[in-house]
Amino acid sequence: LCAGFVLGRFTGLLEANSKPDTGIVFQEPMIEQAVRLQLGKTVDEPLKQDELLSVYKLYIFGDSLVAKSEEELQTEVRELFDNNNMKVGLIKTLIDLLKTPNLEEVYISMQKITDISPLASLQKLETVSIKNNPITDISPLSELKFLKRISLFDTRVTDLSPLFNCPMLFELDAGKLPIRSLEAFHGLKGLQNLSLYETTIDTLTGMNKLTQLKFFEVSGVIDGDLTPMLSLTHLKNVVLGEDMRQAVKTIEREANFSISYR
Repeated sequence: LCAGFVLGRFTGLLEANSKPDTGIVFQEPMIEQAVRLQLGKTVDEPLKQDELLSVYKLYIFGDSLVAKSEEELQTEVRELFDNNNMKVGLIKTLIDLLKTPNLEEVYISMQKITDISPLASLQKLETVSIKNNPITDISPLSELKFLKRISLFDTRVTDLSPLFNCPMLFELDAGKLPIRSLEAFHGLKGLQNLSLYETTIDTLTGMNKLTQLKFFEVSGVIDGDLTPMLSLTHLKNVVLGEDMRQAVKTIEREANFSISYR
C-alpha cells in the first residue's frame, strides 16, 4: 500500500512537470502579438516575465496592424488610408500593458478603449498615442512625469488639465476634439508643438500664453483673426486650413514664421 502511494504521488509529479509551459497569458491578442514582435518570439513560444521587462515600445493600429517601429507604423497606416482599408480594432482594455512595466512608447490607436487607468503605472512612458478611441477621461496621464509626446486625436476628451502635471510634455496632437477654445491648453507651459487638425476654434485670443510654441496647426478660426500668432516669438511653422488663405493676408507681412495649408 505504501509503495503504491509513493508511486502514485511520483507519477502525479511527473504529469505536472510534463505539462507544457504556456508562459504569460494575455487578455488582448493584438497586444500579445505586438509584444512578440518586439521580442522576436513566435506564436508557439512561451513568454517569460523577465523577457517582458525588455519590451520598451509597442505599436498597434486598427484591427490588424502591428509594427516594429514608429516609422513602420506610419508607413503602413498611410497605406491602409490610401486603400480605404482602415478598420476599428477590438482592444477594449489596456490591463495587459502592466506586464511590460518598462514601456517608453505605446501606440494603441483606433480601438474600443475607454479606460486608460493602467497607463498611470507605466512611469517610464515618454510617448503615448491613444488616438481614435472613445476616451473621455485622461486623468491617469497626470502620473506620467516623463511624458513628452501624446496624441489624443479623435477621442472625446474635453478636459486636458491632467496634462498640466506632465512637466516634460512638449508635443500634443489634440485634433478633432470637442474643444473650441485655446483656454483648454493654457496650463501647458512647456508646449512646443500643438496640432488642432480637423478642429475649428472660436478665436486665437489668449494664444500669447503658449509662450514656447514653435509649431501650430489649426483647421479653422471662427473670428478669422490670426494676429495673436504674431506675439509668439518662438513660433516657426504654422499649418492652416485651405479656406484660411484670405485671413492670412492680414498678417503675412509681419509673420516671422512659415505658413502652409492642408
